[in-house]
Amino acid sequence: TNAFMTPNLKEITFQENVNFNIEESAFNECEDLSVMKWPKIVQWIVDGKFGDQTVPGHRPPIPIIHEKAFERCSADIVQCCKRYSHLCELWSWIAKRELKHIQSIIMSSTPSHNNRYDCLCNNDIDIIKRVCKLVPPPPKDLVDAIVDD
Repeated sequence: TNAFMTPNLKEITFQENVNFNIEESAFNECEDLSVMKWPKIVQWIVDGKFGDQTVPGHRPPIPIIHEKAFERCSADIVQCCKRYSHLCELWSWIAKRELKHIQSIIMSSTPSHNNRYDCLCNNDIDIIKRVCKLVPPPPKDLVDAIVDD
């Protein structure tokens, strides 16, 4: 929390191929922060292009940004981080399901439509409910990845 207590910080540029975890309140003391240059993976997720730019079952690591990491920054940054945080959680869930599916195919020479991958547990149903409640609605690439799952 409050890892960056630099009230005069105005801009952050992340390295392009970096995976990170920004925790809650990490930048809360950076009230002048108004410009964020995110890695392309973050931008793809926010812009609804992650599904088109990555391959199912071989998705790159998804940087984690807590929805309250930039709480006292500009409204645009706060909104972007909150939305990204929710989309990131959903994409991580999709990536885990894709890997389970690939593993089930490898383990079985005759894939069955009745394996554990095909069943939805309570957690899966809760995640899908959250997708349906997103405002604004989730990007098409995310919905397509869920439906194709």
